[in-house]
Amino acid sequence: MPAPRDLARFRRERNRALRSLDAATIDRFCAAWGVPMPADRSPGGPYWAGVHKARVACLDLTEAERQASRRWLAAHGYRPDVGRAVVGA
Repeated sequence: MPAPRDLARFRRERNRALRSLDAATIDRFCAAWGVPMPADRSPGGPYWAGVHKARVACLDLTEAERQASRRWLAAHGYRPDVGRAVVGA
């Protein structure tokens, strides 16, 4: 977790990465801040599920952006819950 003085920068960079939906941009953010991500980058796999769950949980994103990720999760058999490894259901 970033130090309080870095929190604004962390949020700005996180929001940019999540909005991009670009694996290279997301990977750079994760590497810079020590955020672990699944290695499986297959379409519909755990990496992208994690990205979309993070978007759903990020209140800095617009409701439309968050809703798009809810739809993605549902279309790929995931629930939008954060912190639960529930597939299907």
